[in-house]
Amino acid sequence: MAGVLRGRLADPGKSRPKIAHVVERFLYDYARIYAGHSVALSTYVEPAAERKLRAAAEPILATGDRFRPDFGETGAMRLHRTSAGVIAEVEFNNRSVRQSRQGHDIHAAHDRVTMQLLVDDRSLRVRDYFILSDTQVP
Repeated sequence: MAGVLRGRLADPGKSRPKIAHVVERFLYDYARIYAGHSVALSTYVEPAAERKLRAAAEPILATGDRFRPDFGETGAMRLHRTSAGVIAEVEFNNRSVRQSRQGHDIHAAHDRVTMQLLVDDRSLRVRDYFILSDTQVP
């Protein structure tokens, strides 16, 4: 499947809590961007991944619409080691609501989402990310 990161299951050892913190921060900032907030990603996200995220959000934000993010409970994080870094994979139920410029709620289909982040386990920077879902995710 295109856009899916693959690797062997990692023994996270001492780096797991640090990688978990990066994943949590990315999910939080991802939601804030789609809610229309200014977010400084450059401190822990590589420029190409930041451009990718902002480019994906721009068409929605340009309409004046915003999201009220609701990712529900996040499932257990799985780590996979690759030659490019560690793939951190989390699943969540996307129950976000799109709100029009006029303040009307536009309910989207709720779906199960898998987010994969490629994290450099030395610098703890997000190198790339992928979102897997059957429906369009913000």
